[in-house]
Amino acid sequence: MLRFCRFVWEEHRLVVFVTLVALLVSIGFTVNFISEVLYFSDPANLNRTVEPWMSMRLVAQSWGLPKVVMIETLGYQAETPIDDLPRTVAEHLKASGMTLVEFQQLIENKAMSLGEWRGDD
Repeated sequence: MLRFCRFVWEEHRLVVFVTLVALLVSIGFTVNFISEVLYFSDPANLNRTVEPWMSMRLVAQSWGLPKVVMIETLGYQAETPIDDLPRTVAEHLKASGMTLVEFQQLIENKAMSLGEWRGDD
């Protein structure tokens, strides 16, 4: 086995490097996936009260809103480039003039109507 590893290293270094990079990238995605599964499997992290520091992605995931629904809830077209969307709740509140309470109510209402449409209790 050692002789084979030495042969591969000496004759195919590029393949070894590409394989190692692919392995590291796969491990990174796996760790990210597992951390999100663990985070959102905790009921305390679902339907969280919206805070200004939260990213729009966190709010959408916490409230179970698909990306397109969240974008439309913010008042943008679904085709809007990601760079044109606000990244945090604070950015959206500043741009829209909404209060945090109004935004929280908007998200709750959208999640409730989406839940009724899906048949969730």
